[in-house]
Amino acid sequence: MSEAMIQAMKTVKAAIVGEDPKHLIRYDDPSIEHIEEDEDEKINDIIASFRSMQEKNFEKHGHGLRGTHSKTQAVVKGTLIVPANLPAHLSQGLFRYPGKYPVILRYASEPTQIEDDKIPAPRGLGMKVFNVLGSKLLEENINTQDFFFNNTPTLELTNATVCRDIQCLRNTYFDDSEGLKQALKQRDDSQKQLARTKLANTNIMGQEMYSQAAYRYGDYVVKYALFPIAKEQLETKSYKVKDTDPPTILSDWIQDYFHNYDAKYEFRVQFCSDITLQPVEDTSIEWSQLAAPFHTVATLDIPKQEAFDPEFCQWWQDHIRLYAWAGLEEHRPLGSINRIRKKLYDASSAFRAEKNHQEVVFPQSINDVPISKQSQT
Repeated sequence: MSEAMIQAMKTVKAAIVGEDPKHLIRYDDPSIEHIEEDEDEKINDIIASFRSMQEKNFEKHGHGLRGTHSKTQAVVKGTLIVPANLPAHLSQGLFRYPGKYPVILRYASEPTQIEDDKIPAPRGLGMKVFNVLGSKLLEENINTQDFFFNNTPTLELTNATVCRDIQCLRNTYFDDSEGLKQALKQRDDSQKQLARTKLANTNIMGQEMYSQAAYRYGDYVVKYALFPIAKEQLETKSYKVKDTDPPTILSDWIQDYFHNYDAKYEFRVQFCSDITLQPVEDTSIEWSQLAAPFHTVATLDIPKQEAFDPEFCQWWQDHIRLYAWAGLEEHRPLGSINRIRKKLYDASSAFRAEKNHQEVVFPQSINDVPISKQSQT
């Protein structure tokens, strides 16, 4: 029997059996994480390639930018609402405590380069939740939890080895997209690596957002996702970027949306119950929703507002950190890609602080968010 048939049978069996919490993999199961050979050395190479790309961006823009998700599309404030009486396996970590949590969110484009919105690329959403109590991974973070999302359920960077090789290529061909494309075509995983250039370029407001990597979820292991549910959001799925659109069309659409409508997402989790079907160490493999459906654990409400307030944007770009490794111990990041992020995000924040001569900090209150007079009127 072929490996593909075996995997298919496992998927069908998982779907039939269902998700009995007794069968869910625990966060401390030794099969979850495996450190690669020379992983620290590979991570240092990745940091060096990102640093080089950030230096190139600094030469071009005269400003210290993040190593990834450099282009801000919008920044907004909202509320994460955790309901009471969630089933025990869903009531974990932050979601153990019903209530309303203030949040701030940044919509962004994933590439390191600041690109025209007409160029197809992954889009992201970063979220910082305030008033979160519990044991933290970093002492200087008192009461926040950060979540990261992108508009594809998988991440082609896969693990430390692949991430190092791809980031070195992206650095080498920083301003040569065609050269990068030809170099990626020579790889065995070329189809996977080039998929990001073929993503549908549509209004971000209607897109589902996924964590891509895995995280501890109290006793268990999950991936996160945000699913838009407001009628007006779902209608934006048909908005496709045209060649005649301005270079800021995605940001323009988000601003226009929040001038007229509220947004609403469901925050969902997807449990790991079979490490062979749902690997933590390989982010390029999608966890089948047939075998592991998403479960709603909260809703995210974002009211009408100015979605590109200049002071808010500047503050986010220059002064604050999003860092999942500073959040709750019960939401500890898992897997190779997250181990990369632990060191990489520290280095990226240090670069921004150095180049912009600004302190980069963890804000601890929604009241820390600066809002211009324009937004207050």
